[in-house]
Amino acid sequence: MRDAARAGEPMQVRSLALPPLGNQFGKTLRFTIDYFYVDSEEDIGKLLSKVGGLADSLNDAKGLYPQAVGP
Repeated sequence: MRDAARAGEPMQVRSLALPPLGNQFGKTLRFTIDYFYVDSEEDIGKLLSKVGGLADSLNDAKGLYPQAVGP
């Protein structure tokens, strides 16, 4: 996702987590992908196609690097 953003795709990756309290340290870290889609025609089909392509790309990357993705 970061490479796509650097190439001009309107997206960002953000990390989210609770404050490190007690024994939960490192157990609440999550990531979110924000995609900013602009279409002057407001065609939902184009949006779904684009998001589907991004999902396929992410699934391919998960398959290539299974050690980088937790359960």
